[in-house]
Amino acid sequence: IVPPVVICEPRQVPGLSADILWSFDCENANNDRSNTSQYNGIGINSPGYVNHDYSGQNAALWLDHYKKQYINISQPIDYTMKSLAISAWIRLFLKPGLQYGTILSQCGISNNTANCLRCEVRKDGGLNNMIMYFELNGKTVIGSSPIAISQWQHVAFVFNNKTMRQSIYLNGRLDNEIEATGLVSQMDFQTTPIIGTHDRSFENFYSGIIDQLTFSFRAKSAGEILDEATLLVHYQFNSSAQLYNDSGPNGILGKGSNVSFDASSSSLLLDTYSSYYRSSNLLLGSNVTSYSYSFSMWLTILSKISIGMRIPLVRLSVVTPTTGTETCLAILRIDATDFVLTQYPRPSSSVIFTYNNTIKENNPFHVAVTYNDSNTTLSLYINGNVVGSSNVSSVSSLVNTENHVILTIGHTNDSPSFLDLCNVYLGYDVLYHYISFIGMVDDVRLYSRVLTADEIKTFVSIRR
Repeated sequence: IVPPVVICEPRQVPGLSADILWSFDCENANNDRSNTSQYNGIGINSPGYVNHDYSGQNAALWLDHYKKQYINISQPIDYTMKSLAISAWIRLFLKPGLQYGTILSQCGISNNTANCLRCEVRKDGGLNNMIMYFELNGKTVIGSSPIAISQWQHVAFVFNNKTMRQSIYLNGRLDNEIEATGLVSQMDFQTTPIIGTHDRSFENFYSGIIDQLTFSFRAKSAGEILDEATLLVHYQFNSSAQLYNDSGPNGILGKGSNVSFDASSSSLLLDTYSSYYRSSNLLLGSNVTSYSYSFSMWLTILSKISIGMRIPLVRLSVVTPTTGTETCLAILRIDATDFVLTQYPRPSSSVIFTYNNTIKENNPFHVAVTYNDSNTTLSLYINGNVVGSSNVSSVSSLVNTENHVILTIGHTNDSPSFLDLCNVYLGYDVLYHYISFIGMVDDVRLYSRVLTADEIKTFVSIRR
């Protein structure tokens, strides 16, 4: 019996704006934004691929600078007289003697820097940290913030041909910028791009992992880059066919049980006591010193809320990859008269908001939660307004750069169950009963940063 041929399909990431995308999902360096071989790459010295990539879905490129591994792209990228933006997720491994690491380069065969594009990481002059480096046709901008070693970091390199600004971003934030007066973006048609080394001298070999490397023929805005780096998932539920599609920059498919598409409201419908929706393999740890997060969504409660009933709405949990152990991070539930938001590890204060008649059955309402790890403040927003905040325990004992976060909406009957995992029975009268969330969900977003009040108000205004 001949085994079936397995055809790998790279993720669909409509929320990631790019003209060229090397996702490396299928353990190759093909350009996923083209049906032709344009800008496809060929591995030199047997580069490797690893699972999981940043999104936890497919593969990522692994280069060993000792073996001088790199990817040679099939044809030159013509960025003459154009703006450009290059971005990637990287995981840098520091090896003895490593001074430089080129992510992407396209330089002329001569030593003329007027025709050179280089996106690199390199050691700074004094503190021995790895920082970003962006050279474009004789103009150079150098980073000021250290790149965390062995951790996923988002990097972006931008040149705006109209404003003449040349910028670099680390983890979604502007790291440095120069005014590139007199810079003319042009390229040398005698050379092709290379991923993983500097093609003029074949030095500066990269050491580590590269994922979702993109090239755009325009200057991305600061907001776009911030979303690329911090918007983990965004589910819009626009149709039955797109019920599990992530419209954010990572293309992480959701999973559900006993859920369906409600065409009248263009929402996700949870209509049984075992209905739930889940998104997994999410990382909060791109910032080595902070594990802040935010989530927001529209909810409509369809079942009658009786006196003495509690409804678990949303749960964040953390999974340790090596053991598979799942630990509760936060839970939002609704009581007969209150919203209750609790973060772990316990003991930790809860945010309690008495909603009275502001939340009614069959009426959509917007809920958002933010956690600022810098000052350990947990906040709850209803319909764009902050209704409560509390200082809570830091999540640093639960979350790190390796642990994956799971977002669950509704009640699950898996083991451990939604309720047992978060110990929501602890300290409560046994006369209280829990019922599952029966209702509709829309516009679900999860971020690895603190949303501002203005951003949350914008999400509310979009739906209304």
